[in-house]
Amino acid sequence: MSRQKWVRTDHLGNPLGKAHANPLLDTREYEVQLEDGTYDSYFGNIIAENLYSQCDAEGREFNTIRDIIGHKTDGHAIAKADGYYTVGSHQRPKKTTAGWKINVEFTDGVTAWLPLKDVKESNPIELAEYAILNRIDDKPAFKWWVSLVIRKRNRMVNKVKKKYWRTTHKFGIRIPKTVAEALRKNFRNGGAPYYEYLLVYVDDVLVVSHAPDAVMKQIGSEFEIKNGEYGPPTSYLGAGISKVQLGNGEECWSMDSKKYVKAAIEIVRGLVLAEDGRELKTSKSKHEGPMPYNYAPELDATPHCDEEHASRYRQIIGILRWAIELGRFVILTEVSLLSQYQADPREGHLEALYWIVNYLHRYPMRRLVMNHTIPDIDDSVFRHGDWKDFYGVCDVAEEDPTNMPVPLGNPVQMSCFVDSDHAGNKVTRRSHTGVFIILNNTPVIAFSK
Repeated sequence: MSRQKWVRTDHLGNPLGKAHANPLLDTREYEVQLEDGTYDSYFGNIIAENLYSQCDAEGREFNTIRDIIGHKTDGHAIAKADGYYTVGSHQRPKKTTAGWKINVEFTDGVTAWLPLKDVKESNPIELAEYAILNRIDDKPAFKWWVSLVIRKRNRMVNKVKKKYWRTTHKFGIRIPKTVAEALRKNFRNGGAPYYEYLLVYVDDVLVVSHAPDAVMKQIGSEFEIKNGEYGPPTSYLGAGISKVQLGNGEECWSMDSKKYVKAAIEIVRGLVLAEDGRELKTSKSKHEGPMPYNYAPELDATPHCDEEHASRYRQIIGILRWAIELGRFVILTEVSLLSQYQADPREGHLEALYWIVNYLHRYPMRRLVMNHTIPDIDDSVFRHGDWKDFYGVCDVAEEDPTNMPVPLGNPVQMSCFVDSDHAGNKVTRRSHTGVFIILNNTPVIAFSK
């Protein structure tokens, strides 16, 4: 099987797998040099199984067929015209291998002529491939079984290939086995390595790379792309995607929710008109924000919604939450407050949701710009506290994960903005807190709780 082999180890020098006195139970992984000089990885039990397969029960080595090198007939082979028999109105092939000899080469270099029947039993796949390659698969001695063997072989190969690819490939692209290999693959952009990103949501794929066409072509070679079309994104998960120009003249990507908001308003308007027989209010409100500033959901004493309106309440909450995901952060606090009442909302809470939908109707277009410029933050405005009592007097550094990826690309600045209405709930006196995580000049995470 090989000339040399070495036990593979992890980054700490520990062998991969477990040793065992029985070679068939040895799961250590070996780096193997093959006869042609190439290298591959095999587990110890696979190597042992390969060696055992070349010996009989008493340990004596026996020869197996290495290659099929020829064929001939001895005059007893049936002709094509006689290769069928008739059953009713159907012709069926005769299952015979008579009259054929196959020249084979064994692993020790010896050649011999063997009956077709014997080679078919020992090496059916190799013999079927040989017959197709030499265009004798239409002969009666081959026609009745070659196609069946090839189909069975293909089914087995596809099944194994799918299992193998699930562990070694992702979306048709081979996963690097080590960080060093990943760095070699991503050595781009004039010698500066960086990470390419492949973002997948169900059947939507977004590639972030200096050469996204090459990645999409590779994906298209393994998976069917709808209509065979791909290009710069115009929409993603309901959001409109486009480029905008910053004040410094640079271009960057942006995301807007106009199309989604318009569709959401029509859905809510249809629910209100169809089920309540009234129009959704879309005129200008007396208040500028999503809800009146003095409205307190916890003090609402209107009647509880029936099951039909409670279901509508939860549906609208879901619609508004996705609008927030698409960048409509201005309604985050209001939707978070009203989400607390999904189990048993009141009619006033439902009307408050209509106010938020009305706000989106009045301001349908908002754009979230992926601004990559680094903000200039004056650190002197922040109060620096003394945390020694909490963390200790010694210098304390956060421990990095041992398997963390190597930082690549340009450095980024992460900022966090937190605000709270202290004891804002007039019933429980609990606070409601909003958090923004900002990467460079782009808000990437926003939540309210």
